[in-house]
Amino acid sequence: MKKLFRAVLFLLIAVFIFVSIDRILARKTISGWWNMTTKIHSFFNSEPDKYDVIFCGSSHAYCSFNPLVIGEETGLSSYTIATQKQPLWATYYYIKEAIERQNPSLIVLDCFAFSLTDEYADDATNYTFTDDFPFGINKLKMIKESAPSDKRFDLLFKFTKYHSRWSELTSEDFNYNPSELYDYLYGYCMLTSTAKDLVKNSSNDYIVTPSSDKNELWLKNIIKLCKEKNVELMIVKTPLCENDGERGYFERAKEIAEKNGVEFVYYNDFFDKIGLSLSTDFFDRAHLNYKGADKFSRYFAKTALSGISPKRALDDRFYNSLERYKREFNGDSNPFYYSPKFN
Repeated sequence: MKKLFRAVLFLLIAVFIFVSIDRILARKTISGWWNMTTKIHSFFNSEPDKYDVIFCGSSHAYCSFNPLVIGEETGLSSYTIATQKQPLWATYYYIKEAIERQNPSLIVLDCFAFSLTDEYADDATNYTFTDDFPFGINKLKMIKESAPSDKRFDLLFKFTKYHSRWSELTSEDFNYNPSELYDYLYGYCMLTSTAKDLVKNSSNDYIVTPSSDKNELWLKNIIKLCKEKNVELMIVKTPLCENDGERGYFERAKEIAEKNGVEFVYYNDFFDKIGLSLSTDFFDRAHLNYKGADKFSRYFAKTALSGISPKRALDDRFYNSLERYKREFNGDSNPFYYSPKFN
């Protein structure tokens, strides 16, 4: 018995040390525009069954859907759980976790990733969507789809890819507690710069373009998952200045959606109705800035969400966040006010 006890104790100590080192060495983005560590953990720290609507996808989602504006317009609680260039197989597992934890009335998927046809994303993109995703069967399955076998270990354990950070560590790394992280923007990225000299492609001359077999499979898997879980799915392409050939991929996504009874909306077709301006409302050619996202979110709330009833009234934290957002929208920001923690 003593040998067994010692073995178990040794194992527990080893696991504790391993987990601690993994947490300390991990790359952390908990402040600034791209505070994805905070945004992802904030979602997974949320109480169950809190959100009525979940917005998913790549950076096109987190720069377009502002849950504070949407809540103000509709009374609905929502969150944007998205990461940079997130591939559809990763989005599938984000949606799966979101449904299991939140049982939302609606999932909204921005389909930009359908136009990215590589079999795997690059390492930096993979780290962005795997690092802060909670450990479990969904993470293991997501990693299996996201990289060849010789790269999967680095996606599962952080210390192997961040071991060179020893010289860069600060007190923040040692005091870091992901369970305390809170994003007052509910996953939205508020970009305040404005792009110049943008030209919108107004041509309707396009050819429907199939994506990769892998993309088409995982888009269909997302549709199947939402149907199995009895959660409504809406697939969209948020506004952008599209490149030549880009729309063909989105039209193929539309074909798949409509064949499976899923609503698809291409919001470039509503550019004028939304009130967007190329001179004021874009961060770059592919992403809305804070002014454009405010306009788009209000339009989306009024035209797409009228049939959904809130699970509960919005809480004080939401209204405090909304008040802060309005101050910052009007240029009255206070960097010392920000705290990424729940407390």
